[in-house]
Amino acid sequence: LKNVVKSKKIQVVPSSDITAIAMDREALRKISHEKLGLPTTPYRFASNYEELEKGAKIVGYPCVVKPIMSSSGHGQSIVKNPENLQNAWVEAQNGRRSKHKNQNTQNADISRVIVEALAPLDYELTVLTVSSSAGITTCEPIAQFQKNGDYRQSWQPANIPENVRINAQNIAKRAVEGLSKIARENGETGWGVYGVELFVLKNGDLLFNELSPRPHDTGMVTMISQYYSEFALHVLAILGVPITQKHTALCLKNNEV
Repeated sequence: LKNVVKSKKIQVVPSSDITAIAMDREALRKISHEKLGLPTTPYRFASNYEELEKGAKIVGYPCVVKPIMSSSGHGQSIVKNPENLQNAWVEAQNGRRSKHKNQNTQNADISRVIVEALAPLDYELTVLTVSSSAGITTCEPIAQFQKNGDYRQSWQPANIPENVRINAQNIAKRAVEGLSKIARENGETGWGVYGVELFVLKNGDLLFNELSPRPHDTGMVTMISQYYSEFALHVLAILGVPITQKHTALCLKNNEV
């Protein structure tokens, strides 16, 4: 993708750099938490089993082990005690993206894993966030239902406290602002829709989880909940149309979806 961008013949949406970062949990976590200061679970990275053991001791049990590059939950394990850690390492290696080296993330070693503390999760939210010529605009948060780790249902607006809604949209905006800045620094626009995934803890605090630089599965509900669906917003933003709150407004009242 980087070579395509250099040819100046094709625009990569949202950008070649952002696409690479979003695929790599290590790169994304370092930018989102260490650079942008977004709240996340405690975490460590490991290149081998010995490093994983040390990292798990630091973040504590129970913990979650994931490949730095995988999709749809492949290779992820919840580890409740040290006796299960070896199985989690094997699962991560089997579930990672194979034979993939990425020049935009310094030839990331895809055998690496992230081990992070298991957060006291209450529920998850997705905040669709649009980067356009008008800046950054957020949609109403989307709640979801999962079964066996797979998305089944979503609804918008999520029935959440006002302070959680404001905090969720603020975190999403900061995440996309940071990535869009990287795109602009490298001569790309960063325009388009992003699906920002957040954890809401039992005490009401929010954590940044991951980000998809594209319309999100849970955002399909916007085809009936918003005047402009996530797909329409994506196309309009790419074409340079300034997206504002009037474009992300809901056309349905609470509890209608």
